[in-house]
Amino acid sequence: MEKTYWNGTGTYEAEQETLHEIIDEKLVRKYHDGGMYWDGDKQARYDARIPSQQKGGSNYHLERLRKIKNAYYRLMNDGDKNKAFDDAAKRRERDPFFGYGKRLNKHYFSSYARLAERVMDERIKLAAEEQGVSLELTYLNLYEDVA
Repeated sequence: MEKTYWNGTGTYEAEQETLHEIIDEKLVRKYHDGGMYWDGDKQARYDARIPSQQKGGSNYHLERLRKIKNAYYRLMNDGDKNKAFDDAAKRRERDPFFGYGKRLNKHYFSSYARLAERVMDERIKLAAEEQGVSLELTYLNLYEDVA
């Protein structure tokens, strides 16, 4: 796989970077005592969410993109599977079996990673439309899957 978000050359890389900045601006961070993250002079648990993330809300697809980006990172960095990618495989009427457990077997990694790229594309397109970020498809992108 040459064009991946992991190596910074994803199909909608520019839009993903713009949406990442929007996520950072809108993200609400909450700190609670007793967690793992350091907050000044005490430890605090860190929770993050985007306002209006419920279905039909103004940031619904943006929050879904934020979550899938985290799952994508876990996949590429640690080899962890995620329910969102498994569900996408089922929606595409493909054999959703990618091994047992939470870790991805090396045998299934390339097909699972291709699926993850398509899910990232979908989520970026939906979030871009929702947030008013224009998609910059090039002539080459339009005919990429045809060959």
